[in-house]
Amino acid sequence: MAGAEPHAQRSGLLLDHDQRRVWVDGAEVALTFQEFELLAFLSAHPSTVFTRSDLVTRVWQRDFAADSRTVDVHVSRLRHKLGPAYGRYLVTEYRVGYQFRPATG
Repeated sequence: MAGAEPHAQRSGLLLDHDQRRVWVDGAEVALTFQEFELLAFLSAHPSTVFTRSDLVTRVWQRDFAADSRTVDVHVSRLRHKLGPAYGRYLVTEYRVGYQFRPATG
């Protein structure tokens, strides 16, 4: 079918790394380049806590101030775009950083 989304019938959170696209319960979610990079990185390392500094170095591939709020802003935007069901997968580890922790079961 022309124009049909191949993931439209699937539920859950789906990342297509080849096309750099994300779907939430079958609906495509528009992410910026850096939002996609951050989500892809965190989801590739589930339940691993990364400091803001680690994320800046590994996702942004830059070395700017470890106290930068850039990561916080991107995580906040991702949570909003993914909605309450999947935004909660981006877990804040107080005074440490962030991790991707999908719901189990």
